[in-house]
Amino acid sequence: MLEGNEEYGIPGQHPDLDLDELRELLTGMESRELEKVRRWLHDVDAFAEDISTVIPLSIKQLVEKRIILPETLLPIVEEAIESSVLKNPHKLADALFPIMGPAIRKAVSEDLKKMIQSLNTALENSFSPKRLSWRLQAAFSRRTYSDIVLSHILVYRVRQVFLIHRRTGILLQHEIDESVSHKDPDMVGAMLTAINDFVRDSFDVKKDQEIQTVQVGEFTVWVEQGPHAILAGIVEGNPPAELRELFQQALENIHLDFRRALVHFDGDTEVFDKDHSHIESCLKKQSRTKKKKPVIVIIIFAILFVLLGYWLFLYIDEEIRWNSYLDKVKQMQGVVITNEGKKEGMRTIVGMRDPLAKNPDKFTADYGFEAGDINSNWQYYYSLQPAFIIKRAILKLNPPKAVKLSYENGVLFLKGKSKEAWLDQARASYYEILGVDKLNADSLEITGGVNYQSYKKNIDQFVFNYEYGITDLDAVKMQKLEKLRDIIREMLEKGADYHDFTVQLIGYTLSAGNVESNKEFILRRANIIRDYLIDMGIRPELISTDVRLYEDEASSELSPRSVSIDMQINVEEK
Repeated sequence: MLEGNEEYGIPGQHPDLDLDELRELLTGMESRELEKVRRWLHDVDAFAEDISTVIPLSIKQLVEKRIILPETLLPIVEEAIESSVLKNPHKLADALFPIMGPAIRKAVSEDLKKMIQSLNTALENSFSPKRLSWRLQAAFSRRTYSDIVLSHILVYRVRQVFLIHRRTGILLQHEIDESVSHKDPDMVGAMLTAINDFVRDSFDVKKDQEIQTVQVGEFTVWVEQGPHAILAGIVEGNPPAELRELFQQALENIHLDFRRALVHFDGDTEVFDKDHSHIESCLKKQSRTKKKKPVIVIIIFAILFVLLGYWLFLYIDEEIRWNSYLDKVKQMQGVVITNEGKKEGMRTIVGMRDPLAKNPDKFTADYGFEAGDINSNWQYYYSLQPAFIIKRAILKLNPPKAVKLSYENGVLFLKGKSKEAWLDQARASYYEILGVDKLNADSLEITGGVNYQSYKKNIDQFVFNYEYGITDLDAVKMQKLEKLRDIIREMLEKGADYHDFTVQLIGYTLSAGNVESNKEFILRRANIIRDYLIDMGIRPELISTDVRLYEDEASSELSPRSVSIDMQINVEEK
């Protein structure tokens, strides 16, 4: 405790007042703040650490207030970066690594855009068939026209060449093709150095193994490593192997001419600005040479093309003519094609033809085919088309000129005028015509009266044969009865009087055995036929029945056996 002197205003001993409180009263600072000031005075590192957060803010405010200009700080920053690179280039490379890839791609992209724009301007108004095809290729491939032109014209081109000091990563020399725009070459050089260090550190490669190629889009960065310098070239296209040999030779010459400057390099690049001939020799490019067109080959191909065109013309012409001939045959009535084709160089056609149809072989010349060009095989068949049924009816019946024939649904219709004798002949033979089931003469006018002899001839042909002991009529006998009925009706319709003729049903049997019993059985059959005709509308007085006997089978024209009976129908004119 302090001893006070009340005379000088110093208080004496006071139980409630300590030294810390007195210090705070005298200085206005707490003990911990005084301790920090004391630490700053005795520990420089602690002082630097504490003010490190304040200095950047202070510099920023000074620059904003224009108290310190950016140009004032620029030499200090450059010297600091250069010192850092000389001391340890890996630190700067690691710091730049996240932006190296995007920066390189952006620089190449900007250069490519400018090149494409200038190339588009130069080629915009040019026109030729080849360039037209290139424009179509660009449209379909979604690539620019300039890209397509370059891919066809240039084999390869070295766009830029960089000479970089290996130890420091500083750009020593830089050359660029005159048609290429570029960004800051120092940045590209630093990035290449950083990429090289990154590959070596990340992939645990051997010390003598270095990066040789970097692919960036459509461009390739060729890297040649030397003891003290790196030669890098940005190449477009497909360069030959000789170009890499040129890079290696240029790098060797650079080491020979600038060896002392490379070994004792201190950051000054002025000595390297005197001679750029070595890297200038690396700016190579090669365009596609226009080859001489082989005239003989072109002529041969032209002749082959003409021959091929002529053969193709003949082939197409033959196909058209053949198809036209087939269409013609398919439209012909009475002709059916079952197969057609070509075998051993010859046309073949197989089918069926009605004998009355036209022969398709007679029309081949109309379509330019000779007799030996087509092998045809036609089989005969009878067509049921109305036209061919009518043709067959005309050949069979031989109608008069005044008679017209038509056909529908199995019925042959007669129309016009004819004599009775021809109609009788037609009724007797129409059933022999294939496809004709019935004859209709309702529209036929008969001239010259009724010919009873003709009708008698038709009726005499009706014969009914029975098996032993059978009296009933089967379907065949019923059809005969219907035809007989139709003939009788026709006679009456044409003016015949039922008093002028009779139809007699005659049964035949042998005179041996029980004659009376046989006669009664045969008469029963005749009466059944008579009853059916009456039921069909024939008047009873027109039909009579009778039974005739004969001694033996030889005495009868019908020659039935004793177990069968023949019945003959006769017409008697009065």
